[in-house]
Amino acid sequence: MKQPETALIVGAGSGLSASLARLFAKEGMRVALAARDTSKLASLVKETSAYPIACDATDLSQVEAMFAALEAKWGVPELVVYNAGYRVRGPFVGLDPKEVERTIRVTGYAGFLVAQVAAKRMLARGERDPHALLREQARKRRGEPAARADDECGFGLFHAECATPACSTARAE
Repeated sequence: MKQPETALIVGAGSGLSASLARLFAKEGMRVALAARDTSKLASLVKETSAYPIACDATDLSQVEAMFAALEAKWGVPELVVYNAGYRVRGPFVGLDPKEVERTIRVTGYAGFLVAQVAAKRMLARGERDPHALLREQARKRRGEPAARADDECGFGLFHAECATPACSTARAE
């Protein structure tokens, strides 16, 4: 008998990620919920029979430990959702640089860490290149063809293109 697919939601909370957890559980998926403070997820864990994992996604060692714990329980997830967020608000000239740095770490850097660790594990399992899937999604958002021969990179957690020289060159052509 085939095992149910596993979904990992990183940055789980009471909004969008809770709705996704409910949907995935309803569809028969096993759900893992990762957050810095999993005690806040108790009712959602009970409702969805989810596996809670404490993780600060800005810390690579915690991200790796999160995936290791999930793999030990259910294997490599088929679906990973990064939903952690942090925002600083206010007039540009009044923004606290430390808060802006935290925003970038949580919304960008941590998402990169989760995506990279997930991709490595999915590739090791024999999955299609997750990087290619990110590239395709970025192209779809921009209304471009599904594939380009000059593609080098398509990573973009901000719904934008990456800033590597290869991407800059490909964009300019």
